[in-house]
Amino acid sequence: MRTWISLVLALLLALAVAYFVAANQQPVPVRMLGVTLEEPLWMLLLAAVLAGAAIALGACGLAILRLKLQVRRQQKRVGELEQEVHGLRTLPIAADTASPTSAQRV
Repeated sequence: MRTWISLVLALLLALAVAYFVAANQQPVPVRMLGVTLEEPLWMLLLAAVLAGAAIALGACGLAILRLKLQVRRQQKRVGELEQEVHGLRTLPIAADTASPTSAQRV
């Protein structure tokens, strides 16, 4: 069922893109950095969308990488603390060698 839904959504997206391309065929001049380009509007808009997606993916990728490194450091620290707790739990209880209490002296 999920495959059919994905297929239908992909088909609808393809139809929307085809309609967008057909409706935006007029050439548009773009002047940038002393260069003038004259490309179809759909191509310029698609380039802008792809550039924005690449920038967003890069920013998210850096954030994800930072979080993965933080998780790795915290997992290492948890392991160290678990070993410390295990070591403390297995320590023998030392006999109390303090001076006798006043009740024991009498």
